[in-house]
Amino acid sequence: TTTFLFLVAALLLGALSFVSGQENRTYISVEYEYRLEVNTSSSQFGISAEDELTSWVSNIDMNIVPTLQKQLPNGKAKSEDELPNVKFESIDTQTMNQCYTKSDLCRWMKSTILVSYVGDKPGDSVQRVALRMVMEYMKRFNAENPSVRIDYSYPMIFSGMGQFTMRYVQRGMNDAEIEIFENAFHDVFAAIIEALDGDTEITESFLVYQALEEQKVDQEDVVAYVSTVNMKYHGMCRYCSKSDFTDVVNGVIEDATTLNAFRVHLIEQGFELNSSYFDGLVDITYSQPEYPDDLPPIEDESIYDSEASQPSTKYPWLLFLFIGVATAVIFIGLRLVCSVRRESTKEVFSTDDEDSYSYSEEQSDQSDGSSRDGTSRDSEDPEENTFTIVGYDENYGGTESCADETDAEEETADGSQSCDYETQADEKMDEGR
Repeated sequence: TTTFLFLVAALLLGALSFVSGQENRTYISVEYEYRLEVNTSSSQFGISAEDELTSWVSNIDMNIVPTLQKQLPNGKAKSEDELPNVKFESIDTQTMNQCYTKSDLCRWMKSTILVSYVGDKPGDSVQRVALRMVMEYMKRFNAENPSVRIDYSYPMIFSGMGQFTMRYVQRGMNDAEIEIFENAFHDVFAAIIEALDGDTEITESFLVYQALEEQKVDQEDVVAYVSTVNMKYHGMCRYCSKSDFTDVVNGVIEDATTLNAFRVHLIEQGFELNSSYFDGLVDITYSQPEYPDDLPPIEDESIYDSEASQPSTKYPWLLFLFIGVATAVIFIGLRLVCSVRRESTKEVFSTDDEDSYSYSEEQSDQSDGSSRDGTSRDSEDPEENTFTIVGYDENYGGTESCADETDAEEETADGSQSCDYETQADEKMDEGR
C-alpha cells in the first residue's frame, strides 16, 4: 500500500510539473512572406508544374523547422520530457497570388511559424530573431538549389537610434523611470507610425545611454540638470531599405506636436506610478546622436608589440610550497598516529604480563606462608594444624583427604610428598565403626 501511494504521488507531481511547465511557455506566431520561383525545364517527365511547385513548398516547410531549431544555442532539450527554452513548433504555408517573372512558375507565399519559449520574454525579440534566421535559411537554400529561387519580401527588419534632450530633471532615471520612458515611447510614436503607414511598425524600443549636464535655471542659484537619453528601436517595413525606415520614424518623432504629446504622456504615466521625476519637464527635443570621430593616429609607436606575445613560463612556486607543506603535515600526522598506537599496544601487553607475574608471586607467597604457618602451628597443636589436599583419585573416582602429619605424608626419594590413599580409607572405615 505504501509503495502504491508513493507511485501515485510521484505521478501526480510529474503531471503537475508538466502542466506548470506548459503554462509557463509563451506561444507566438511569426509570419513572413516570400516569392517562390521554380524553373520547370529540368523537371521530370510526367510531373505537372503545379505538382512540382507543391513539392518544393513541402520540401521547404519540412526542412526549415528542424534547421532553425538546430541553429539555436540551446535548441536541444535536456531530456525527452523537457522542452528547449525556445522551440519552433510547426509551420503553415499558403499561396497568396501569382507573380510574373522569367521563371516558369512564380507564386507569392505566406508562412506562419508557431514558436514557443519559456517565461514572459518580449515576443518581439523572439520574432525578430526568428525572422533573421528565416532570411539566412533562404539564402542557403538558394545556393543549394539552382532551379529554385526564394526571395524574402516581408517583413524587413531594421533598427535605428535617436537622442532625446529633456529639460529639466533633478537626477538620472532609475529602472522604474526608464521603464516608464520606454513604454511612453512605444505608446506614442509606435502608434502614430503604424497609423500613418500600415506596413511600417516599431516593434521594440529600449534605452541604451543617459547622461546629465548641470545647468542653472533662469540665471538663479537653482541648479537643475539636462538629461540626454539615447533610444534604440527596432521595426519592420515592406519594400523598404534601412534609410527609408529611419526616415519615416525620425520624421514622426521630430514633429513638435508629437514631442509635446510625448512630454505630457510621460508626466501622466509618472503620476499614475507615483513618480515625480518627469514633473519638472518643460521641453523635450529630438535629434540624431553625434558619434565620435575616428580616433587620432597613434604617434607613439612604442605601444605596439614588436614580437608576438609569448606564453608565461613562470611557475606558481607559492602553490607548490603550500602543497609540499600540506603533504609533510599529513605524513607527520600519520607517523605520530601510528607511533601512538604502537606504544599503546605495547603498554597493554606489558600490563598483562605484569599482572600474571604478580599473580604467580602472590600464589607462591601464599603457599610458602601456609607451609610456614602449618609447621609452626603443628608444633603447638597437632590436631589443629591438619590440612587436607583435595584431589581426584582415579581408583576411587572421588575426593579424598590426606593428613598432613605423621600418618599421611611420606617423603619420596626426590624430596616430594605423596599421599597414601589406602591408609586414609582404612582409617576412615575404623572411625566409622
